[in-house]
Amino acid sequence: MTEKQDQTKEAILLFCDAIDAATTQLRKNLGANPFKNPTIAPKQAPAPEVKPSAVFDGTSWNPKNMTWTAGEGPAGKLLVTEDVSNVEFKKCLKLLGEAGGNIYGVKEEDGQYHYWSSQRGDKIYKRRKDWQIKKASA
Repeated sequence: MTEKQDQTKEAILLFCDAIDAATTQLRKNLGANPFKNPTIAPKQAPAPEVKPSAVFDGTSWNPKNMTWTAGEGPAGKLLVTEDVSNVEFKKCLKLLGEAGGNIYGVKEEDGQYHYWSSQRGDKIYKRRKDWQIKKASA
């Protein structure tokens, strides 16, 4: 690919991420079930529950070996890592793919975490269970 094609591709991917974030926020603002007509509602399988022992047993991958940065998402406080060259990042990303994109109940020293990744797979996010999730304003 030429440099211009790479830039165009990157711009399109950024635009897709922005559309995805806006759609997610709109659904949250509309409430838990924004669709009255079930034939229009998107059909999504619930995220599979993964037992913490199968996810983080101290040998498969270790979140302490990744560099985390504090951030703020549409639903509140979170941590994010973009360390794509890190072996632990790759192991976690693979596990997220196998788990349908979300891993719940990962036990760490300071609490339980929910992990998920960006659509492009260049970021992994985590939120501690007891961090307050922002409610949509009425």
